[in-house]
Amino acid sequence: MGTAGTAGHLRRGRVHGDERGVPGARPHHARPRRGDGQTGSRLGGAAHGAAGRPHQGRQRLLRQVRHAARHRHVHHRRRHRHDRRRRDRRRGTDGGAGLSDETDAPVLRIRLLGPVTAAVGGRDLPLGSAHRRTVLAILAATRDQVVSRDELIDALWGDEPPVSATGSVHTYVSSLRRAFAAVPGRTGRDILASTGAGYTLRLPGDAVDLWLFDSLRQRAEQAPPEQAAGLLDAALSLWRGEPLDGLPGPFAEAQRARLAELRRLCLERRDRLRATARIRAPRRRPLAGRRAELAGLRHRLTRLEQGEGGAVVVTGEPGSGKSSLLAEAAAMARDRGVRVTTIDAVAAPDGPVLVIADDLQRAGERTLDRWRRLAGGDAGVLALGAARSPWPADGAEQLQLGPLSGAESARLAVDRFGAEPDYRLQLLIDHGGGNPRYVDRILREAAERGWVTVCGGEARLSDDVPVAVPAPARRIAGELDFLPAAARDTLARGALLGQEFGFDELLAATGLEPAVLRGHVDHARLAGVIIERGGQVAFRHPVVYQACYERTPAALRGPSHRQLAQALAESGAPVVRVAGQLAAAREVDRWVSRWLQDNLDDVLAASPALAVRLLRDVLADGLLDADVRLRLRSALSEVESGLDGEAGGGAGHGLSDALRDYWSGDWAGLPAGAVRALTALVRGHQGRPEEAREQLRSATETPGPADTDDLLLAATAQLAEQAGRPQEAADVLALLIEQRPLGASAHHWLPMLVRLARAGGRPELVSRALGVAESSGHTPVALHCRGLADGDPGTVLAAAEAHAGFGHRLEEAFAREDAAELLAARGLRAQARAALHAALDRYTRLGAAWDVRRATRRLAPYGEAAGA
Repeated sequence: MGTAGTAGHLRRGRVHGDERGVPGARPHHARPRRGDGQTGSRLGGAAHGAAGRPHQGRQRLLRQVRHAARHRHVHHRRRHRHDRRRRDRRRGTDGGAGLSDETDAPVLRIRLLGPVTAAVGGRDLPLGSAHRRTVLAILAATRDQVVSRDELIDALWGDEPPVSATGSVHTYVSSLRRAFAAVPGRTGRDILASTGAGYTLRLPGDAVDLWLFDSLRQRAEQAPPEQAAGLLDAALSLWRGEPLDGLPGPFAEAQRARLAELRRLCLERRDRLRATARIRAPRRRPLAGRRAELAGLRHRLTRLEQGEGGAVVVTGEPGSGKSSLLAEAAAMARDRGVRVTTIDAVAAPDGPVLVIADDLQRAGERTLDRWRRLAGGDAGVLALGAARSPWPADGAEQLQLGPLSGAESARLAVDRFGAEPDYRLQLLIDHGGGNPRYVDRILREAAERGWVTVCGGEARLSDDVPVAVPAPARRIAGELDFLPAAARDTLARGALLGQEFGFDELLAATGLEPAVLRGHVDHARLAGVIIERGGQVAFRHPVVYQACYERTPAALRGPSHRQLAQALAESGAPVVRVAGQLAAAREVDRWVSRWLQDNLDDVLAASPALAVRLLRDVLADGLLDADVRLRLRSALSEVESGLDGEAGGGAGHGLSDALRDYWSGDWAGLPAGAVRALTALVRGHQGRPEEAREQLRSATETPGPADTDDLLLAATAQLAEQAGRPQEAADVLALLIEQRPLGASAHHWLPMLVRLARAGGRPELVSRALGVAESSGHTPVALHCRGLADGDPGTVLAAAEAHAGFGHRLEEAFAREDAAELLAARGLRAQARAALHAALDRYTRLGAAWDVRRATRRLAPYGEAAGA
């Protein structure tokens, strides 16, 4: 608030805060005038009650208030400077080289370099319409300046403002102030202040990403080259896409063009600095695993001591430990008395020399010329470099760093917590995909959030922490800053499509030219962030997928999914992909209602559960005509009835009740003859195959109304597996996914189909079953199938917990058994044993003798069944 505004408030007798010594008191320069009636009466009454002379008591109390306020004001400024310096030291900067949400207290952060958002403590504020966001962008872009209402009107509408423009601006400002009320310790009027006929934002210098970008860019212009590149990197890392993305009006258009040019200039200068930068030897860091690689380098150093030169380049994805391996090799060489130097400092060899060249993919042409000469094999010189995969063949030996094994990843947990991880913590670690840097970020997040306790020599993950979704997405997101901003934006858009998606879908989602999109995808693929197979694109690590998904602010995800749904529909994508985006959006408008009416039959055939969700969303909205509403409500009732099943004999015991009893393990509640196919399944679980065959024969010859094809096929497959014919069982279950529409209970047996097909080496059948599972709308089943298909025990364990949440004890036991085998295959014996024991405990309680035998037989080759 300006001086005139402050004086005006004082003349009207407004009191800022409580003037009796609590936070919010008026600072010393805003002194109340002598004789101010409102202030005098409030303070004077208290003084008069304490002393017999009201005038002197009031003057004395006012002096005390002014002194206290002055003291608090000075103390607050000193404290603020101290906290700022402490945060900067902790971040390794000299005054805010990054826009961070990890401050000591929640503060307001405004971002313009991408979609316009405002957040407090990492939580997005509801800014509302595009015009409201444009008003915020105008005020934030004109830093520390007053913007008049007329200027706002011109910026919003140009030469043709609506008649209601002045009132609209007032409404937008009021809405923004209400949103800013969520900022602790400040009011909306304090942040978005009125001054005369205009408005201004009162925020610290690092509160707006554009302000910070300008500050870093200007500092880079004055800094020496070795610092300038880092400052420009920090400035460019603030970009999250096209600035002021989606905002209308002449102001937004002009700013987008201006900022795009500034970013281009920053990129060009940064690249010039990198091209001329010297490549330094890496710092030594703790090395995770890599025993075989270290042994190979140790042998190579021995050959160097014998006079044999050459070159070795260590390749791998970012975070795989390339620099750490180089530093370890340099330390081993020094211990042997071998001289170590960097590639830019190497001269004529004098005895054995180890030449280190890290980050070769960033090297300038002069450095690369030196590397090629060294790779030719100078006697007495071993060149050891590191580069991201892939690296072209240049005469050097290539040492590829793959993912850490489960045991090596567990060792990182031992280093941090001093104890072996329990199986749940190991599953959380597995989301790092064996990448040492990602695993370290996950463990650091778990430690800082207090998720892990050490008990009985074991580091245990708290039971209330889910293992399905990796947590430290914000930490991981920073690891992708080496990618061009356009490639990061493409990955964020792709993450909205899912962990795996088609290239054509991404083309529709981004609206880019195919050649441009191919360049972005290749950047990410060559960096090891994604993989491509058969026209499909998939994130390599779940934690990276989550990080890319969260690059889209929470407040914009719903509209983004809605936009993607329409883009996919217009591109001719399968209806189930469009429906999945609409289900994620949970936003209904006339286009959504019309699309669902036109495609309802196809959605029902692909995924009845997804159809139910969309029908409920559309019917909850008031956009439908009465006759359309009646028709859709009838369709909803019909499909819900189909999912629940029809009543099937036996004292009114319907299929839905029987299935619930079957999966919960309440087999005694199944009346004889009610659902004979289910009874056959139960007898099979109990290890009574003759009775199971008799029940199945009876159900097949004279099927009851509840003896559905799903149950008959499942019982037939179970008997085939028990007879030692697992692939025959898989063929029978494959008939489930040929049905259109999918049977009401068919999805429950899809994990069994994936398990059998995977064991039989039938990847095409695995892929087909997985596709049906993931489009079924049943999350536990989809997780179970995805985990089996990927060989990921963490996802399967997450499915087990989801099954348990529905009370499906039998499906939970199946998932724990499958997870035990996957863990054992990774060499995680303790975790495999724990998962197996959990499965056997549930089977035993259910009386499932056959399942106990199958589980122990599956784990026997790994030695995990001993003692079970």
